[in-house]
Amino acid sequence: MSAYKISLSGLQPTINKIRSTGNDIRNQVDAKIGEGVVEMSRMAVRLAPKDKSFLASKISGFKKADLNWMLAAQSEYAAFMEFGTKGFVDIPSGLQQYAAQFRGKGRTGNRKLKDVIYEWCRRKGIPKERWWFIYRQIRDNGVKPHPFFFPSVFAFRPQIVKNVIKLLREKRK
Repeated sequence: MSAYKISLSGLQPTINKIRSTGNDIRNQVDAKIGEGVVEMSRMAVRLAPKDKSFLASKISGFKKADLNWMLAAQSEYAAFMEFGTKGFVDIPSGLQQYAAQFRGKGRTGNRKLKDVIYEWCRRKGIPKERWWFIYRQIRDNGVKPHPFFFPSVFAFRPQIVKNVIKLLREKRK
């Protein structure tokens, strides 16, 4: 599972003050964060690879607690699609430590990789005589990355921070 906690780094003293204020401001800030996380999840769903739409259906943004939201892709293979595998791995700067937790953990559940790839080939209408070559290529070289999760985080996180700051400035007046 890929998950990203939305934290407003650099604003922790402000967040602590928000927690100690009245419910009105705290609820409005929480709502702004939630709006941003919902937009992140929508973008991630749009960008996710959609062979059978299983991965896209497992992407969600949800509230864990006050001022604590998560964006998650709750699929075993989400990180492998995000970053690629084997020779195709491409990890954006700053995400190396995060991506490292998935290294060497590739699984296809109880099914064999060959069977999963053959099913995919059948769905795509690829001639049967090509299946073995595709299987070997993926087995030996991996799959190319299909970023969907972090592009949505990078696109909306700054806007969430701006919206929260704008709201707090308006409330201060």
